[in-house]
Amino acid sequence: MDECKDPNSRMLFNSLGGFSSVNHLHFHLLNMTGISPDKHTPIERAALLTPTLSSNRRPGVVLHLIDTSAAGWGCAAFVLESSPTSPIDAITAAVDDIVLALYASGIPFHLLFVTSRKIYVIPRQNQAVQERTAGLRQAAFEVVGVQVCLGPHQWDNTTWSEFMERLRSTVSLEPSLLQVVAQRAGWTSEMVSHAPTFHQGMSCPRDYCGNTILLVHRHNAAM
Repeated sequence: MDECKDPNSRMLFNSLGGFSSVNHLHFHLLNMTGISPDKHTPIERAALLTPTLSSNRRPGVVLHLIDTSAAGWGCAAFVLESSPTSPIDAITAAVDDIVLALYASGIPFHLLFVTSRKIYVIPRQNQAVQERTAGLRQAAFEVVGVQVCLGPHQWDNTTWSEFMERLRSTVSLEPSLLQVVAQRAGWTSEMVSHAPTFHQGMSCPRDYCGNTILLVHRHNAAM
């Protein structure tokens, strides 16, 4: 994306199970000029939940979850952003963490590259659960909010609310499942991301907990 001279261009990817035809690296290019008034895909306008998640392994990169409440976006997704001063490979490694966790869990996904420092990872239900009705499918373009129809009849007879409901019913995963995937990939709430590990704390218990009583529940470490 750093080499792209047009800031209105986006790059997208479908995994197997997410309408990829074969198992290969096949990317789609999309230019939002003339498609959207602000030249952003609709998913980019979706509200983000707080707090953000962070990983000690990927400093300089934060992970957001998209708001999927009734007034929010139609499918749950991760949004990864890196600071301008962090190495460019920090965000690619962070995306790799999430993608490998999805592969290990057998979850298909889509990628949306907005810039080289802002990337969406959109886990989804397997395409096998979705029927191609009303001339619509839910691949990379559709899950970011760009409808691709088979003809003018389908376009004229599909409302935005119906489109969002289709995403909720045939694409979106439960947000709680995304939390599990994030934890497997090493992402936690910023409130606890910098907390010491058990063994770091126990290397000098008095420095860690002072004169308080420390209770450890179901831990196998030898004291």
